[in-house]
Amino acid sequence: MMGRTHCLVPAAMATWLFGPDPTVLLISAGTGLLPDIDEPQSTIGHRLFLLAKGFKGLVGHRTYSHSLVGIMTAASLALIFDMPWTWIEAGLIGWGSHLVLDALSGGVPLWWPWYATNRERWVLARWKPFGFADHLILVLAGVAFGAAAIHGNWLGWWIELLKRDITLSQ
Repeated sequence: MMGRTHCLVPAAMATWLFGPDPTVLLISAGTGLLPDIDEPQSTIGHRLFLLAKGFKGLVGHRTYSHSLVGIMTAASLALIFDMPWTWIEAGLIGWGSHLVLDALSGGVPLWWPWYATNRERWVLARWKPFGFADHLILVLAGVAFGAAAIHGNWLGWWIELLKRDITLSQ
């Protein structure tokens, strides 16, 4: 799937669940990209190239970060660092949606390292990355995100937030 699909799908999901909280949206969108840190050619890999190259050399692409072990490690670190529960949930939405989307485009080794061969991947479909289905999911996520913004009266929420910030700064 495209990086923007991995970013927008969890952001739309988090929007419907948590409302217009910008921190939650950034966390869900960012963790939607994070599992591809093991691929230097990915959206996040381009920005963190040395880390992505090292990670790919260490464990390969679609292994550790695309497994339940990777999700549990990230969630455990979030708990250790005492992050707010809403942030942890947003992170799990992002990471989990990434795995589901990749399962639609070839599969993920959900049970890595126990079952790591291509035949043992969790596959929901074999849609072509950057293909029609990828673009369709992106458009639907965009519509869902926009609908959540309209339904939740985001404009009013942001105006109130700005008023409060202006009042506090005076």
